[in-house]
Amino acid sequence: MTAAQLLAKLRGRSFSEVRERLAQAGARRAERLGWRDAGEPNDAALFAWLRGAARNAETWRESFAERDTAKLFASFREPDETARALRAADPAYAERVVVRADRALGGRFDLLGYRDLSFGSPIDWHRDPVSGVRGPEQHWSEIAFLDPRVAGDHKVVWELNRQQWLVDLGAAWWLTGDQRYGRGIVANLTQWMNANPPKRGINWASSLEVAFRSMSWVWALEFLRRSTLLDAPTFARLTKYVVLHGRHLERYLSTYFSPNTHLTGEALGLFYLGTYFPELTQAERWRSLGASVLMDQLPRHVLRDGVYFEQAFHYQRYTIDFYTHLWLLDAANGGTLSVEIAPQLDALLEHAQCLTRGDGSVPLFGDEDGGRLFFLDDRPLNDLRSALATGAVLLGRPDFAHVAGQPTAELVWLAGPDAVTSFRSLDKTPPRYVSRGFEHGGVYVLRDGWDVDANHLVIDCGPHGTMNCGHAHADALSFELALRGRAVLVDPGTYTYTVEPAQRDMFRSTAAHNAATVDGVDSSDPDGPFHWRRIAAARAIAFRTDPPGDKAHFEGAHNGFEHLPSPVRYRRSVDFDPTADSLVTIRDVFESTGGHHATLTFQCAPEIEAVPAAHNRIDLRRNGEALGQLHTVSSGEEGAFAIEEGWISRAYGARERAARCRFTARLGQGTTVLTSTIRLVAATSQPAPAEQQAMSEAR
Repeated sequence: MTAAQLLAKLRGRSFSEVRERLAQAGARRAERLGWRDAGEPNDAALFAWLRGAARNAETWRESFAERDTAKLFASFREPDETARALRAADPAYAERVVVRADRALGGRFDLLGYRDLSFGSPIDWHRDPVSGVRGPEQHWSEIAFLDPRVAGDHKVVWELNRQQWLVDLGAAWWLTGDQRYGRGIVANLTQWMNANPPKRGINWASSLEVAFRSMSWVWALEFLRRSTLLDAPTFARLTKYVVLHGRHLERYLSTYFSPNTHLTGEALGLFYLGTYFPELTQAERWRSLGASVLMDQLPRHVLRDGVYFEQAFHYQRYTIDFYTHLWLLDAANGGTLSVEIAPQLDALLEHAQCLTRGDGSVPLFGDEDGGRLFFLDDRPLNDLRSALATGAVLLGRPDFAHVAGQPTAELVWLAGPDAVTSFRSLDKTPPRYVSRGFEHGGVYVLRDGWDVDANHLVIDCGPHGTMNCGHAHADALSFELALRGRAVLVDPGTYTYTVEPAQRDMFRSTAAHNAATVDGVDSSDPDGPFHWRRIAAARAIAFRTDPPGDKAHFEGAHNGFEHLPSPVRYRRSVDFDPTADSLVTIRDVFESTGGHHATLTFQCAPEIEAVPAAHNRIDLRRNGEALGQLHTVSSGEEGAFAIEEGWISRAYGARERAARCRFTARLGQGTTVLTSTIRLVAATSQPAPAEQQAMSEAR
């Protein structure tokens, strides 16, 4: 960026923002010129940072092994007990983690939506194996990582370099006693330092990625802390890189660049480093800064009803994880942040609980980037029951325990082996409500119970997003529907951010969602991968439930078609009634001067077969069995269904074909109502009592 471009970017900014952006620009220039962090620090710098905690590498290594001044999670206190608790919580966990660890030792990984990616042995830390493009090893600020011609899909490279899979190596080591896995941790840490000199290459280009890697290293070092596999020279070198990571985070916080989960993730990285390395001169500053940013952002990121402010459910999971780790890490070291965290974490988890369907999944409205803070169990990305299990123990919520169902490996890793007993001692009870509206976030959940086979509908009537709405989709008033506990009509997902711009826009489009378009026009228009040219404003008109909550009514509107040369006003209502012949009735109301065509999209899950029954009726089947019937009529001219192949992405980088049903009708002058009903077809066979009991126990 030239000086003129920088000045233009700063025009109209606050003094604080101008000061910080100029300081960061100066720091980048100093690094490029070799005036700061130009290479690995020497031993003199290291021992100055350790402020007398060690005289040489050997004494620093001994001190680190024997110390009790910094604590991680309760799972690390008694490895044997933790291993037993992991097996008790998830009997198949050990087998799965050993498979992943063995593959990691061979340089092969499942990352994001990709399977069995080979990065070589030793690993090539800069190459995207999907495209074959290898990023340049120049100063990080000079790498155009969003350009796939320069770096391939940077997200794939970054996902590898988060090194969260080091936890798999540590877990396999504890569960088997095989020191190959411990040696693998040391080898990969060493190879990473050899291949990523300070500030060179794509793996320094994102502060958030630096933070994730920092936290992975903390876990890896705790696995190694008392082991002779980690020698003094290697540990001294790792400590130097830890300081470089912390200095980078402190200097390049995304305070004004991306004050969302980028900023809070970076702050958590600082808190981790400051807490785990109290011997460092920078430690207290890092810990304090990290905590300050996280606590300052918490009420901004979490709306009063627990909805995450970017309106992207996947990023809500990140936020839940960040503050759960902050709570536990702070508490383990004598802090009291849990008092302030508890109300917002409770609200975040309660929202997640309401979104959870009978099969444990949640809808993924908005962007999904395929990542997690840590992968501590094998559940799908849109399964939040592990988070609910941990929340049940921390917050004493029997209803969270009911929805979570069972203790999980993640619960053991975070809260320790005793947490399994704590979880099981909770008297599991279903939530006190059934349907619920989250007015501040504009998310409305309509359901008929909390059993594994409950029917469940979620509709999005919230703000488009926040700031530049980077993680939003053009999904105003779209919905997801689950019948008998499993998704039937779904959000299309994300698939990609930057590699295929046309696919990025397609997956974000209104036409890919369970929503309405007019003349093929989306409700909001994108402007590049993370910006929008025009956004729809949605508003809720009504939401009510009839006691005991088995019936619910929602109505909302948005202005996404009022910009047309001949404006169209639009609103949608949903009636959810388990006692009626039609479980769901959706009314889409268009007010226009005529001459338009409206199209309703119903995107099926990949497991759902859509079979035309008439021009305005679709039979929905799962595994060949009738599940439901979709029927749409128009108050004006008769419309008709067309069935086409659509795309669904259940994980970043992966997509699969799924039926997409579109009903199109001409809009007359005045008001036209398209009424869609979804009738649940009686199951041809019911599970035997023993099967029902097993399903309940699985919950």
